[in-house]
Amino acid sequence: MTSYQIDSDVLFYATSSAGPERTRLLMLSDSPATLHMSAVAWYEYSRGPRVPEQLEAIYGCCL
Repeated sequence: MTSYQIDSDVLFYATSSAGPERTRLLMLSDSPATLHMSAVAWYEYSRGPRVPEQLEAIYGCCL
């Protein structure tokens, strides 16, 4: 059996718009593969994307 580690970026893309990430995640969820996600990645996903002000506070400039 194959095991996959899902990161927050993939989960963001897969749940926010139709595209290859969603297709692949749905295929994996219907397969016998085991999906894993770290607590840090789950926290990032549940927190949501950072706003520009947060990025500026972290990196000192807007990206």
